[in-house]
Amino acid sequence: MAFGVARIDSSRVVCMTRTSAHDGLSLVLDEVSAVELQTKSPTAAAVVALDPCSWRLLAISEGSMGGNVCLSVASISAVLAGAGISIMVLSSYSGEYLLFPSETQDAVIAAIDESDLGATLHILPAHTVSGEALAVLAGLDMGAFAAPEAFSDTVSGRSPDRSSPRESLGHAHTLTFDTLTMARIGGIASSSLPVILAPLLDLFLFADASSDRPVLLSMFDVGGEVSILADTESASELEAAVEAAVGDKRARVVLRMWRGSWTPIRVAETLDLVETGVVASLAGPLADAGIHAMFYHSTFFTDYTIVRHDDIATAKTVLSARHHIPE
Repeated sequence: MAFGVARIDSSRVVCMTRTSAHDGLSLVLDEVSAVELQTKSPTAAAVVALDPCSWRLLAISEGSMGGNVCLSVASISAVLAGAGISIMVLSSYSGEYLLFPSETQDAVIAAIDESDLGATLHILPAHTVSGEALAVLAGLDMGAFAAPEAFSDTVSGRSPDRSSPRESLGHAHTLTFDTLTMARIGGIASSSLPVILAPLLDLFLFADASSDRPVLLSMFDVGGEVSILADTESASELEAAVEAAVGDKRARVVLRMWRGSWTPIRVAETLDLVETGVVASLAGPLADAGIHAMFYHSTFFTDYTIVRHDDIATAKTVLSARHHIPE
């Protein structure tokens, strides 16, 4: 897959996320792709910020779509926050996955064993993607595609500095519900990805080139299925592109989109990679309030909690007890 500043094998890109309303492009890559990104493009250093730490994937649950997703995320995030371990979470169409720094693996296993959660979790082996350990986080400056002369030396994103880990279980954040108002969630088999790849990349790179409309897009590829998270307008464009390519009847098989309305809740600040307890402070109160259908999505820049639109009023009430929600 040709992707801007470097050639990245699509089988080695675990997750791409773009939120044009606020951030650049967030990537989760295998280590080989990360090296290629740094060495094969003369402009990569100015465009891409790479976290020097490698991360491992842990499967929280599989086939949990529509089930008690929030309970799974809340339980494991609380356990690891209590152990002082920084985590990121990626919800997919078919399961929930957690990223943790590779050097904390022994501590993660110990915390899980002590909590009796081990029966529902498993850590993916080191040779999951193209024979290389997962994963490396990166943030891409979207100005790379529009104004090369304006490249900055660094890309603003989560701080990779782990010299002073911050354990902030009670730290309050500002949450925003505006701008990105609706989301759609879907899945497509990896074997069918060529059908949707061109329009998907168009949206990732150029969706807001001529307008100010906000874009929320994520493509997450694990286990032979690509999970897609998109704002309503982008999802409609993807569905139309698939229908044009394969016909209306087959399109419903190739691209499976949930029809429900979902609302993203964004942490308004840039988060540190070393900060602990962020996921627990969001997922925990929602689970306690009975909101069990939830998607959690971490990026290089910040975090998103995505709940059913019908649950937004309850979510605002329970989250405002700990976090700041502007009127």
